[in-house]
Amino acid sequence: MLCGSWGGVFEVIKKELDKKNIFNIVSDNYLDFYLESISIMVREDIDKIINNIISGIELFDDNESIMIYWRHLQDYFLTSEHCLNFNWTDMAIPNQYFTNECVGIEKDEIIIECGSFIGDSIKELLEIMKRDDFKLYYCFEMNKNNFKKLESYLYNQSPQIQKKFICINKGVADNNRYIGYINSSITSALTEGKCDEYVEIVALDTINEVSNCSFIKMDIEGSEKAAIKGAKRLISNNKPKCAICTYHYVADLWEIPLLLQSIVPEYNFLLRHHSNGWSETVCYASIFSE
Repeated sequence: MLCGSWGGVFEVIKKELDKKNIFNIVSDNYLDFYLESISIMVREDIDKIINNIISGIELFDDNESIMIYWRHLQDYFLTSEHCLNFNWTDMAIPNQYFTNECVGIEKDEIIIECGSFIGDSIKELLEIMKRDDFKLYYCFEMNKNNFKKLESYLYNQSPQIQKKFICINKGVADNNRYIGYINSSITSALTEGKCDEYVEIVALDTINEVSNCSFIKMDIEGSEKAAIKGAKRLISNNKPKCAICTYHYVADLWEIPLLLQSIVPEYNFLLRHHSNGWSETVCYASIFSE
């Protein structure tokens, strides 16, 4: 059964359904993941799925990562009253993408941000660092409206800060082409169907200016795997620190770290969560210094 989840409505409806012995409940917030989980189990070999899930979790050595991984698996596949609407507060940590616990920013860092939105991550980074020790920061944002706001935000920074940012009004994927995207006030997603606008998307391997990057951050609404494939040479050559969102699709939880590991076997992995809900889980990859 599907029921609404906004404004506390889910809990009220759930209590009434419990009285009628109706327990298999899916909130509308989880419907896409529920249907995707079913689709994965129907179209793919179950043994293969299980092996991939196990291979994915084996990349993480620390308890925090394993707990987050397991909780997402419960959310995606069990979809019962015991798992839906988990309280993620106990796992949420601040400083998404740039937390020193996971990767941190070093002096002379060259950063690629795929999905800069309106500069919210940049603002957080500048507040964390309280200085501008990084060398360059490439901002890829495909949404035209967001891109204007991003440029406006950076325009109001000091000249010293401004000169370190290079803004690029393009999306990032596995090859170069023009494609449509769905535009909203919160997010933008590539689509082959009905769209709001068209935009150029590029593979990072084809952008010579970013070939010496040392840090890659991606939050691009489910296009992360394609973007990693489009940056395979760059990642293999530079072995940059990575902060990649893994919550847009069910299989991203294991497919993204496994993809990164196939490119750079030396990577060490951490999984961290950065919100009080199911979203904003990030896979961090880096080569630890001895």
